[in-house]
Amino acid sequence: MTINDYFTNYYSLISSGDLNDIEEIYSSQSQFKGAVKQQFEMMRQKCQINIQLDNANVLAKTDELLIVQDKITLNADMDGQQIVKENRNLHTLVKEADEWKIHCSVVLPKEQAA
Repeated sequence: MTINDYFTNYYSLISSGDLNDIEEIYSSQSQFKGAVKQQFEMMRQKCQINIQLDNANVLAKTDELLIVQDKITLNADMDGQQIVKENRNLHTLVKEADEWKIHCSVVLPKEQAA
């Protein structure tokens, strides 16, 4: 699976609302997976969302650690109002049982996202 496939799947799960499976993408050691799931559940209660991965780039890689920057486009329908927003995110992935799992993610500030 390529890094683009990995994050396309991740954002597809979020967009579809199938958030029970999102926990399988996160590391068992991540302190953020419950909060991320809750954040997206709350967002989906307020609006319909579709997140499209524009690109994902590996910034650094070791045998056990992967740093990825992505660019996404979020389309939301909130009470008939269309919202389109671009974000860049930085993800840290760790290897667990020979699979890459997200440990943590942050949205990059606009001025830091190159």
